[in-house]
Amino acid sequence: MFKEWPLVAFTVLGQTAVGAFLVFHLPFLVRGRTPYAGWRATWLVLLALALFLSAVAALVSFFHLRHPWRARFVLSNWRASWLSREILFELAFMGLVAASGWLAWAGAPSRTVQLAALAAAGLAGVLFLVSMIKLYTLPTLPAWRGGRASVSFTLTALVLGALVAEAVIRAVAGPGAFSVDLAAVAAVLIAAGIVWAVIEGRRWAPG
Repeated sequence: MFKEWPLVAFTVLGQTAVGAFLVFHLPFLVRGRTPYAGWRATWLVLLALALFLSAVAALVSFFHLRHPWRARFVLSNWRASWLSREILFELAFMGLVAASGWLAWAGAPSRTVQLAALAAAGLAGVLFLVSMIKLYTLPTLPAWRGGRASVSFTLTALVLGALVAEAVIRAVAGPGAFSVDLAAVAAVLIAAGIVWAVIEGRRWAPG
C-alpha cells in the first residue's frame, strides 16, 4: 500500500500546480492582459509555488520507480506511451513556468512575449493533465473507464488549484483583491463533484 504513495503524491501535486496556474492566469489571458499592474508580487509568488509543487511532484515520482536511475529511458517511448508523454509535458510545463517567472521578474521584451509564454505554459499544463487522465482510462477496468478519470482529475486540479491560488492572493494582495472569488468557485466545484459521485455510485451499484 505505502509503495503507491509516491504515485498519489505526484498526481495530486501535479494537478494542484496546473490548477493553480490555470485558475489564476485564465482571467488575465482571456482579456489579453498580463498580471503586471498591481499583481506582480502575487504573480511571482504563484509562479514560484506552481514550479515548486511541480518539482516536488517530479522528485517524489522517482520513489515509485524500481530503478530510479533509469528514469531517463521513460521519455524514449513518447510516440506511443502516455506515461512518457505525461513526464514530457510535466517537464515542458515546469520549463515554461520557469521561463514565465523569469520574464515576469526581469521584464519581458513585450506583452506579446509574456502572453505567449503564459499561454504555452498553460497548454503544457493542460496536456500534462490530459496525459494523466489517459493513463487512468482503461476500458478493461470498470472503475477506470468512461469519464471517471476525466471528471475526478479535472475537479481535483481546479478545486485544489483554486484554493492554493486564493491562499496566495489573500496572503500577498489581501482578501477580495481578485476579480473572482476562488474559494466560492472551489465550493461550487466540490458540490458538483459530490453530486456527480452520488450519480456515479448509483449507476454502478449492484442490483
